[in-house]
Amino acid sequence: MSTVKVNNIKKRNGSSITIGESGDTVTVTSGATLTATTGNGIGNNALTNNSITVNGVTIALGASGTIPVGATSPAITSASTIAPAGGNTTIVGTGFTAQSTVDIFTSTGVVTEASQVAFTSSTQIIATIPATAAGNYFVRVTNNLGGIGASGTALLLISDGPSWSTAAGNVGTAAKSTAWSTITLTATGDNPITYTEAPGTANALSVMGLSLANSANTAVLTGTATVPASTTSYNFTIRATDNDSQFTDRTFSVTITTSLTGGTQFN
Repeated sequence: MSTVKVNNIKKRNGSSITIGESGDTVTVTSGATLTATTGNGIGNNALTNNSITVNGVTIALGASGTIPVGATSPAITSASTIAPAGGNTTIVGTGFTAQSTVDIFTSTGVVTEASQVAFTSSTQIIATIPATAAGNYFVRVTNNLGGIGASGTALLLISDGPSWSTAAGNVGTAAKSTAWSTITLTATGDNPITYTEAPGTANALSVMGLSLANSANTAVLTGTATVPASTTSYNFTIRATDNDSQFTDRTFSVTITTSLTGGTQFN
């Protein structure tokens, strides 16, 4: 192979210059500039290859563009809490790519790799984390260009959600139109724990004449029983939510009686 170095090449009108032959590769040294002008000749759209792609950026001949010269490091701002049994954590930040990988690690260097990463956008990915011990974890994201970014704090919490102490099933009985004895429901977890009626509950508490209040990490149900046509048991579902926004639902029931209790004698 021969090498010819020149500063300038000029051709006569009507003549042509050919660089290389079919199958050859023409290399422009880094820092050099190759300028082509079509003039009154063939337009770019008539060429077999009318654009060039460098580092994933495609630029049409005659146009301009910005070509990244290095990998962009992802930045991580948050990751949603998951349970020790494993699950999907939503990671928010910048610089994510469709081929990003994720791992989490402790302050002592214990590393767990995500089994799957779903790309939502350059600012959000969803990583599937296998079963991992409870604790606080740093999150590290590597994109397909080699850029690596790790959270500055252990922002991923792996923790169990609330655990109900009150057993499921019937928690109270009242005669129609009488005051309910106070019903308390409790769950344990990362305090404070708050209680609400779960979405899609079979019956709203108002159907039974009950209202819900939160007191010292306990659900308190009070009220006056309604008047059903006959003795009726009602199911309802309460949601306990902990300080980490994790929640656990449990279904309970109460009964409202309408028949007389005891006996009456007529003489």
